[in-house]
Amino acid sequence: EIVTLFEQSKCIDELLLVKIEHPWTEEAEALFLEHCQEGKQQQGMSDEDAEKYCNCALAEVRVLIPNPHHVISLSEEELAQIFNKCR
Repeated sequence: EIVTLFEQSKCIDELLLVKIEHPWTEEAEALFLEHCQEGKQQQGMSDEDAEKYCNCALAEVRVLIPNPHHVISLSEEELAQIFNKCR
């Protein structure tokens, strides 16, 4: 789910400009949150719930994937784990 939101958001292209040395920069986090929240709101989630979910998802993704370029490598199991923990 998160991967789908990321892939459809053009966020990956923007993240390719992020410096490799410090992969989760403020810009990368902001892009993740922005696109995650937009996707959740389009699915009918309130602004407040989308913000809570996406902040939780970002924290979980950062633990699993130290580099934002690799977000697309999350397994279905990892995505389900994030979704269940953050909903």
